[in-house]
Amino acid sequence: MGDRLVQVEFAYHLKNPRPDEKLLVGPYTGTVCFAPDSYWAITEAKLKLEDDPSKEVSAINTRNEIAKALRGIPVIVETRILWYDLKGKLFQRRSVKREWKEYTGGDERFTLSAYGFPEPGTARPSKKRLWFLGISVALALLSIALLIYRRWRTPATNVASLGAAPVQQQSGDAPS
Repeated sequence: MGDRLVQVEFAYHLKNPRPDEKLLVGPYTGTVCFAPDSYWAITEAKLKLEDDPSKEVSAINTRNEIAKALRGIPVIVETRILWYDLKGKLFQRRSVKREWKEYTGGDERFTLSAYGFPEPGTARPSKKRLWFLGISVALALLSIALLIYRRWRTPATNVASLGAAPVQQQSGDAPS
């Protein structure tokens, strides 16, 4: 694109891979070129495998072609990947071209619920749910009021009125 680039050199050693990364264990070195004027898109990456466990690949080079296709926003329009063997000879080449078209349809096709989020305005509880909640709160308050009224109206129960003989202490005994 002719823009300025920022190159970052790195050395990395993958020690504890996930199950899908078992073939990627080992030390790597390389460079990555970013285009800061294009939202830091990666324009080029060179990766050198210091010790490939599969003993097949020694380097991978990737180049992305960036174009301002959508309202001036940079997008990747082509990716070229080159794999080199242990002797430095090219053994695999892959090129992917992408065609970008600006969407001209309406926004009604895109919904937040397709991504697991609630739609605006639907986060409120339904009217049935509000009625149920209101009736539940009213019944709870009525129950508490009836319990308080019942305790206030009912006199304290006397042990003698239950038919049990009252326990009398003798004057000489100390309670233990």
